[in-house]
Amino acid sequence: MMIEKIPVFKELTEKEKVSLENKSTKLFTLAALYDANVELLKKYDDHDIETNAGLLIEYWTEIAQHMPDWGKVLNGQKRALELRQEKISSHSTVLRAFGGLGVDLL
Repeated sequence: MMIEKIPVFKELTEKEKVSLENKSTKLFTLAALYDANVELLKKYDDHDIETNAGLLIEYWTEIAQHMPDWGKVLNGQKRALELRQEKISSHSTVLRAFGGLGVDLL
């Protein structure tokens, strides 16, 4: 699973509930990541699953490296609740936009 290969997604993704509770320690939902990945893979229908998984891992690893706030939450320097309240960088709309952007970048 792609999420297991990217530390910020592995640790900060809510995998059981559809939405995040107010006091959740997570930043993302599985549904939001799914939607972002659908956007990202729009032009890659002809690739096999392993190729697409590699593409997703490479892309999201690079994105995560450029999202310092995600890293702060992952490292315990900031609470997920604070980041969700202060900035939109973990919102599902932003993840989906990153997915759409990835189509053009790749």
